[in-house]
Amino acid sequence: MRRFSALNATRIYWATGGRDLSPHTAKDVSGAFKPAPDRSEKVTEFKRWVDLFFIKQGGYCLAKKAYANFGKADDITVLKEDERVALARKKIAELIAEGKAEELYDQGMILRIRYIDWDNEQNRIAVMRKFVEVINDPTVISKLHFHEYGLSKLLGHYKGSVKRALAECQEHQPN
Repeated sequence: MRRFSALNATRIYWATGGRDLSPHTAKDVSGAFKPAPDRSEKVTEFKRWVDLFFIKQGGYCLAKKAYANFGKADDITVLKEDERVALARKKIAELIAEGKAEELYDQGMILRIRYIDWDNEQNRIAVMRKFVEVINDPTVISKLHFHEYGLSKLLGHYKGSVKRALAECQEHQPN
């Protein structure tokens, strides 16, 4: 089986009208290529894991829903806007410290910060290890995988080189 480089895979993708011809696809009865059935679930699950990973480290912002639910002192006291915001942030921080980050994320109370700082080496390595674990085979990882799994900025940290990303991940592999 011939392996495609990331550039050739992109060219083939556009030349075939958007059909994915990577090894992760299968032919259906009509002969058309379609993505493997669990691939979108894997992508969604991985993106959720990344969001929760950074939320647990303090990289989150509160949704309006959180301010509405947690920004109340009691029925009698009327708080100013900045007091409500401070109270909501304090309550959310306490709940995250108790380990309820997943519940808050699922309810839409907190969101991951928009821009992740990939300069922290431990964060990069942890996310890359999980990424390789989800893909199962590091030899098939391409730039398209990074884009599909929402890691374009991480790949940008490695100057667009998949090899550099995998090399740093393997360099810090526990023995």
